[in-house]
This record gives sequence, structure tokens and C-alpha cells, in this order.
Amino acid sequence: MSSAQREAPVENAALVSELLQTLVKAQRAFGMYLPNNPIYHRAADNIRAAFAPVWQAIDELVLTVDETDFRWEEQSVYQQPSKQDSLAWVLYKDGMRVLTLKRGVEEAEIVRFLETINKARRLPTDASDDLLTLLWEIGRAHV
Repeated sequence: MSSAQREAPVENAALVSELLQTLVKAQRAFGMYLPNNPIYHRAADNIRAAFAPVWQAIDELVLTVDETDFRWEEQSVYQQPSKQDSLAWVLYKDGMRVLTLKRGVEEAEIVRFLETINKARRLPTDASDDLLTLLWEIGRAHV
């Protein structure tokens, strides 16, 4: 294996890590601001921009979801030890163990996904719905 081949996964992991940091920031912005707010729009634009270098390196992003972190290619690419603030925890607690993102997700689906996560976070603990139910509903509505 050449040194360039060994370095590519490390460089790609850094790109994935930056993307996840951008996703977390956007998810927070979407929870705080309405869609007509410039900060909301800037967050959506930042997501689209953060995906571009990832798609130049890989065609599909498959993330393993742990309690407090995301793993890609056996490497931790994002960690948030505080479960209350952790995007990974929101997914993990409702049963999601793998998140697969494909080229084009940044156009509209990722915004709906992050908005749905915020909606799930605001559900009362005794709600009959959970994140997976909400995701299934938006998936069914956009088929």
C-alpha cells in the first residue's frame, strides 16, 4: 500500500468529521430559527457546501451510530459525550444503528431529516411516535 493510499482514509475521515460538525450546527440552527430566517438558510447552505468535498472522495457515506459518536470506516468521526447534546444519541436511543447518506441527499432530504430530528427531540416522553416513526412518515409522504 502506498503512502497516498494510507493517507486517503485519514483525509476522508477529516472531511466526514467536518461534515458532521456542520450537520450538528445546522440541526441546532433549525431548532432555533424558522425557515424564513437568514441563519436557517445559511445553515442549509453550509450543509450543501460541506457535502461537496465528501462526494469528491466517496460515493456513499455509511456511518455507524453509537451512543455518543458516529463512526466511519472503524474511525470515530464525531463524538459528543453529553447525551443531551448528542445527535448520535437521538438516533441511537430510537434504535438507529446505521445512517447511510447518498450523493444528492444534501439537496433537500438532509434538511427534512434534521428538522425531523428536532421534532422528535420535542416529543413528550409518553408520545406514541418516535424518531423512526416520524422518519417513516416523511419518507412515505415524499415517495
